[in-house]
Amino acid sequence: MKNAHQAIGIDIGGSKTAIGLIDLDRGNVLREEVFDTPALGETGEAYVARMKDGVARLRAGTDVVKIGIGVCELVDNSGRIVSAHRVKVNEAQLYAAFSDFPALVIESDVHAAALAEARFGAGQDLAQWVYVNAGTGISSVLMRGDDCYSGAHGWAICLGMSPIDLANGAAGSEPHVIEDRAGGAGLVREAREAGLALDSAAELLAAAQEGDPQAIGVLERGGHVLGNAIALLVNMLDPQRVVVGGGLASLDGPYWRALGEAARLSIWHRPAKDVQILKARLKSKAGVIGAALANGR
Repeated sequence: MKNAHQAIGIDIGGSKTAIGLIDLDRGNVLREEVFDTPALGETGEAYVARMKDGVARLRAGTDVVKIGIGVCELVDNSGRIVSAHRVKVNEAQLYAAFSDFPALVIESDVHAAALAEARFGAGQDLAQWVYVNAGTGISSVLMRGDDCYSGAHGWAICLGMSPIDLANGAAGSEPHVIEDRAGGAGLVREAREAGLALDSAAELLAAAQEGDPQAIGVLERGGHVLGNAIALLVNMLDPQRVVVGGGLASLDGPYWRALGEAARLSIWHRPAKDVQILKARLKSKAGVIGAALANGR
């Protein structure tokens, strides 16, 4: 008898790719492999082959028949990957690589992480809430219990690609978007421009923990930008709770503090200023757990 209580999850993130064998009943990662997501131009057939090898190792000795893949791109309501902003992988490659799985689901990574938080994390037992991912990029999803609102086409996740203010691009220039100012990749670029020698958001967070004033300033500015964006979501959607996942929100540092302060200041309705803004309970595991849980749209 095939095991319906375990599945393989793949979380294709902007910085890391995680592959896990997941206990679907408890939301536990039983075995896992994690490696760096390569540059955009290198995320093709060789990248898919590497994922396939990892899946084979984790699946060995099991009778698991389901695999779910969360990808940090737009996935439409038919399960097609319709952008290549960070990774260049398409659903045909994934279906070919994992054709031995009778059940394969492709989902956006933010939907996957939100689903995991709904089942096993900070979104449990809520009727209406918002999940925000603050990692290499920025994205969000409105949740009705454990159901992700997808929008007309499946693209209702693009918080990070929205302009920081409505005047951006008014003179024909490219607008500054939230992701460029509050996401990990954008913060690393800003830190380098300020003279900091670092290669990742994790290094930026570590420098801030050690008291580097430039690192602290970069993270405070980024947290402020995302906090304002979260306030916009609260003003528009009136959620019971905002759950923030991703590596940038993992520490009680300058990014998280600035995010909370900016959100509270910019939420308009005074009682709504008390909305819960919490860190994701599953932290870095949410994406891979949620990918395994995903059942399609």
